[in-house]
Amino acid sequence: MVLKGIVSSAESSGIRVVFPDKENLVSAPLPAALNIGALDVGNKVVVVFFSDSLQDGVIIAKY
Repeated sequence: MVLKGIVSSAESSGIRVVFPDKENLVSAPLPAALNIGALDVGNKVVVVFFSDSLQDGVIIAKY
């Protein structure tokens, strides 16, 4: 599953992303692909999930 979201927080364990199209659900802390660079709260991002869980994914782009 591929979703667009907004960075809601940056923690030592990863980046949390809120998904407005999914009733503002917030992901678990996620890793970001190395080519993205620094992410700040409010950045719009694309996340790929490997299952239906919002815990099993990676941020692949910012736009």
